[in-house]
Amino acid sequence: MKSMRDTIKVIEQTVAKTLPAGNTFELLEEPLTLKDRHILRVITPSWSRMDKMERFSKMQDAILPELTPQERKRIFRISVLTPDEWQEIKKDRPKAKLVSHGAIKGKPRPKPTTALGKTIAVRKQKPIAG
Repeated sequence: MKSMRDTIKVIEQTVAKTLPAGNTFELLEEPLTLKDRHILRVITPSWSRMDKMERFSKMQDAILPELTPQERKRIFRISVLTPDEWQEIKKDRPKAKLVSHGAIKGKPRPKPTTALGKTIAVRKQKPIAG
């Protein structure tokens, strides 16, 4: 079975391919005490005009086919939130522990973005050359 770090890498790459070119995102993981389960949150201004369920559905449809059944079992929930929605959730969960999975392609490790935890990935996509 792949490590959670490997799973996060696959998810990060899938999110980068799924969002419109040129958009940034932040991928946060919150480990739960439930048998190695994790909540994943994609924070992005992309798709802000869509409702939460539509954003979630698009992201789930992109991510789940890329994961093995064992990897899927470890994902308790995936959310796609705008930065404003994330700020509201943070107010309600001041003691949540978010995990960083390290640097992106040799860049220095991102600094913690909030008092709650650290950034897993912040990536600005390059526009696709046409």
